Amino acid sequence: MNSNILRLSPKGRNLKKLVEKCHCLYDEFGIDVTQKQQARKFVAPSRIPTLHKILTTNQNMNQLFPDRSECERAKIECREMANELSKALGNKRKTRTAIERAKNREQQEKEEDKSKKRARLLKHLNKEQLITTLLKHTPETELKVLLQEARQKREQKRALKAQDTDS
Repeated sequence: MNSNILRLSPKGRNLKKLVEKCHCLYDEFGIDVTQKQQARKFVAPSRIPTLHKILTTNQNMNQLFPDRSECERAKIECREMANELSKALGNKRKTRTAIERAKNREQQEKEEDKSKKRARLLKHLNKEQLITTLLKHTPETELKVLLQEARQKREQKRALKAQDTDS
């Protein structure tokens, strides 16, 4: 939560939405809309004083803007700013997701390339070279498991051969 936003429990759908989107922008992207430079990216410059006044005080809208027409204008601006911030937050999230997906795809392609290269390399090795490379690059725990499985298979084959010769 943004500590610069002093409006604790906003009343009204648009005020709640505005405060919520400002907190989300701060929490997810570190953007503090109470600072004028960062607010300019999302809100029209003419609306920044209204935004700042709404967010940094906990007074009622009627108390903040005593003139009725000014209060109505501020409420309309509040609704429009809430929508603008909502769109901006959505765009930021889409951009972040796209970047993460691109990184994941890149990483998967690199891993696939590595495994293809390994497969090509292993295809051209003879049995002795293959065994030595596998021993070098396989962890001991996996080797123990593989050896145990190989012994069990050998024992099963011997048992089957013994049954065939007995019959």
